[in-house]
Amino acid sequence: MREPWLVYTVEEDVSDHLNVKGYLRGRQQFSRRLVRRLNAQEKIYLNDQPARLKDLVRPGDRLVLFPLEESLPLEVDGAPQVSVLYEDQDLLVVNKPPGMVVHPTKAHQEGTLVQGLRALLQSRGISRGVHLVNRLDKDTSGLVLVTKDPLSHQRLSRSIGEGRVTRSYLAIVWGYWPSPRLELALPIRREPGHPMRREIHRNGQRAVTHVQLLERCPAASLLEVDLLTGRTHQIRVHLAAIGFPLVGDELYGTGEEKPIQRQALHAHKLIFPHPRTGKELSFRAPLPGDMQELWNMVRRSAREDMRCQ
Repeated sequence: MREPWLVYTVEEDVSDHLNVKGYLRGRQQFSRRLVRRLNAQEKIYLNDQPARLKDLVRPGDRLVLFPLEESLPLEVDGAPQVSVLYEDQDLLVVNKPPGMVVHPTKAHQEGTLVQGLRALLQSRGISRGVHLVNRLDKDTSGLVLVTKDPLSHQRLSRSIGEGRVTRSYLAIVWGYWPSPRLELALPIRREPGHPMRREIHRNGQRAVTHVQLLERCPAASLLEVDLLTGRTHQIRVHLAAIGFPLVGDELYGTGEEKPIQRQALHAHKLIFPHPRTGKELSFRAPLPGDMQELWNMVRRSAREDMRCQ
């Protein structure tokens, strides 16, 4: 058996009738599905003995969880190269280029980020899963956080829900942005009758976006955008809804000229607690070449009497 993934010492204030299942579900906020998988694979040990979910826990008990075993397909054909910025035994941080789909779909069977990551690990003789903590649209570039096991994914997903993960994007939008900072709290739902589009609607899911102005020119503005929630197309929908669509966005744009071949959106900063140690990790990915070239063009086009600021 591999090295333990998590080790808990049961706290002094636990109930006399709390069992292993209740401890993992209640105290540690594990999902029902994850607890079932750990139990089915016999990865839960209590005081160095295999544990049953109904076994009672007492103060001072040692509860140990081992990594889950995962059955993975062999990834060879069509697996792309992946730019890895950081890797340890639990996770990777990668810089996704524009044009790369994260998961295989009917329309994109090969060349996906997941295939590239699986091939990378398999080339090292590592049979581990890949679990995306954050996902980017095909034509959005930047940082993607990936875990190698469901336990790490569970903890990082919980960290996002608790507001302990910073996800910042750089965006270039059409128009002269009006204010230094702005909060957008506009609920989002799937647009009826459209397979991809989302829309603002009072009955939609809660969606909150914070926007900070970095630089603005007469024709376009450069923004830093933080996600407080993670709805599909959230940044694109929010900015378009208030009249500042992303440059190059064919789905939510206004049909203006297209000086870049994708939406000008880049996930440039990730800050999160490590799922095992709790240590804060911070990563940045610089503005990619096509967006840097776009912004340089915007600056050059500004008239002398209407300079960027």
